[in-house]
Amino acid sequence: MTTKKQILPKFFFFFLFFGIALFCFLLSCKSSLARERISFPANSPKTVYIYFTADIAGNLEPCGCKSGQIGGLPRQAQYLLKSRQNPAIIVDSGNSMASTPNRYEYFKWYYILQIYEKIGYDALNLGQYEVALSSSQIVDLAEKTSAPLISANTMDESKNLLVKPYIIKDIEGIKIAIIGLVDNKAKTGEGTFLSDPISSFSQYLPEIQEQSHIILLLSALSSEQISYFSNNFPQISMILNTGETGTHLPENKNAVVLSSLSTKSRYVQQIRFSCQSSGDLSWVNGGNIPLDESIQDHSGTVYLLNRYREELGKERFYMEGLGNSKERFVGASRCAMCHMEIYRSWKTTAHSHSLDSLKRKNNHHDPHCLKCHVTAFGVKNGYEGEEKTPDFAFIGCEVCHGPSSLHTFHNNPDQLRPSTSFPNPKKICMECHTWEHCQNFDFDTFWPKIAHPKE
Repeated sequence: MTTKKQILPKFFFFFLFFGIALFCFLLSCKSSLARERISFPANSPKTVYIYFTADIAGNLEPCGCKSGQIGGLPRQAQYLLKSRQNPAIIVDSGNSMASTPNRYEYFKWYYILQIYEKIGYDALNLGQYEVALSSSQIVDLAEKTSAPLISANTMDESKNLLVKPYIIKDIEGIKIAIIGLVDNKAKTGEGTFLSDPISSFSQYLPEIQEQSHIILLLSALSSEQISYFSNNFPQISMILNTGETGTHLPENKNAVVLSSLSTKSRYVQQIRFSCQSSGDLSWVNGGNIPLDESIQDHSGTVYLLNRYREELGKERFYMEGLGNSKERFVGASRCAMCHMEIYRSWKTTAHSHSLDSLKRKNNHHDPHCLKCHVTAFGVKNGYEGEEKTPDFAFIGCEVCHGPSSLHTFHNNPDQLRPSTSFPNPKKICMECHTWEHCQNFDFDTFWPKIAHPKE
């Protein structure tokens, strides 16, 4: 005879298993319904464009020292606003800020973000340079601008994300998930914490899969990390990287397409692709567009940069973080007291009025430019502005020969002469006459133009 006590456990287990089965069924239905809501559009665009920038590194525009220079945000804005193909998304993989997380570079990054906001960027990843800022600085700029900053593994000390982890972009019915990651070995600022990018991506993968057809990863990752993502996450359609992987056009890495850019604002990369109804890419190709002189400057961006320069004049960033010098700089006029023939020869060179080229473009308050256009930059008792220290407002004798206060004031100056033999003049010249600033600079050609008579 079956008792009541024997029957109850059977019903209990029956309902338990039935409940689990029903829950799983409903869960699968929910997933199916979610995917059905984003079913692939019947009339999807044949070609989608991605405009990709990275590694601006605080370079606002060419210095203008020579013609033929490429790059700059005014040209970048003009191209992206006036010449891009549609439908398109515009993204940046990171390192738009310069590598030094000081107050000057942070101020400059604020203007870069304003320009990107006006251009209409869809997503801006935090790179190694940005995460060197403090968590409060990152949050502050994210609140001051509406620039779409993203990073799925940049947090504060309480493990709260500092910006959005990803953005879903709708391109005529095609849903593109754009997620950002940065190398967790990067140096971070106060209160900024980086979680493991693999774990962070895995955390958000299920939810972005439910909301998108294509996953686009903006990354400032190491080559090793890129390799891991390419080998282990076929759900990713495309990785756009900056940093270690240099600059190259889209190429297949297992099931993932990888493209990379690291050019200091000289190029915009255009990527074209089409995809199947399954979400798989049918084809991908791309090209780098040089931002050369054929592209005119965008007037709105020029306006913002002019405002930036006016603010630089008030901030006087070049007076911050000054270093010490064993000797004091004295200025070219002091040298002229004993070396008049050499002084007259120097006055005929462009070095004697090197600040004028900055003044013509209103760049004479910009520390990035001043370091190669004045004497005694960045040291105490050195350059403090043209009005206060006019004898340092050019490339003077002491840029090459070194500070000369002991030589000038010593009882026996022959014993304390600054460098007069020019042990390595080429090295001194090449510190400023780099390929970036002077593409056609040839030391052997230009040296005779500034070599002065010997006494």
